[in-house]
Amino acid sequence: MSILIYTSIVLILILVYISYRKKVAFYERFETADTSNIMHFYSDFHLGDNIFFGNYLTNIADELRAKGMHINYYVVPDNIEKVKDFFPSDVCTLHPLDKRPESAHNDWLGTSIGQTHIFTPREVDFVEFLKDHYNIAIGVKYNLPTMQNFLHSNKKILDRYDSLDPACKNIDILILNSIPQSGQYNYNKEEWDKFCKYLSNKYNVITSEKVEGVKCTRDYNLSLYDIGALSTHVKYIVGVNSGPFAGCLNTYTFNNVKHMYIFDMYTKYKGQNITNVTDINEVMKVL
Repeated sequence: MSILIYTSIVLILILVYISYRKKVAFYERFETADTSNIMHFYSDFHLGDNIFFGNYLTNIADELRAKGMHINYYVVPDNIEKVKDFFPSDVCTLHPLDKRPESAHNDWLGTSIGQTHIFTPREVDFVEFLKDHYNIAIGVKYNLPTMQNFLHSNKKILDRYDSLDPACKNIDILILNSIPQSGQYNYNKEEWDKFCKYLSNKYNVITSEKVEGVKCTRDYNLSLYDIGALSTHVKYIVGVNSGPFAGCLNTYTFNNVKHMYIFDMYTKYKGQNITNVTDINEVMKVL
């Protein structure tokens, strides 16, 4: 047999195998469609979006257990390890985004009422918006349970606080200086670094992004869930409305913190202990 004929046969076999694998992958996707007790959702956006969905599932976890339901959630692969603690693992399994079936439902906030979310100025309380989004765009639409409060009260987060390094306790100000990923705030790193150093000279602070000479959650390898746990016992939160703050959306933090200063040009939080700001100087006047 000539080399040419042999090469041609090999190429044909390779093409046949590739075609076969494509067909298998296609049908596998439809074999993982929703059933009466298994549903599939996905998010191709950022950490905050994943954490929001985790909050929703945490709040309805008891009802999901009672109904014998399980959620498969498909996210950006790098996010799985970062957000897994926000999900009740017995009723939800996290998977890489590229494994999602064709039938998976998009949980993105932009699919909600009016498709507004953060890119349109809103006076509605963002926590209420989140509750309405998941109750209506997810709960009612897909016949899943609804919740009374978007902020979760899972005591696991208090247990996590107890296990933190002592250096991460008795914090005056948690500074969430992580760079925003959704255009919600014009972030100036140099300005924020100076701001963090200014506050660190007056208070016991910890930041979510490293600033030279200032204690940082990264120094202690804290996860996003750890940061959320830390937030339950701090006096103040000063930060950008991004992924790390999403991890602080629990009743313990909102009830215990003296005041929160949240930087966002669009989204608004309401409450006696919350101030929505866009200018660092506004915070420097009061802290």
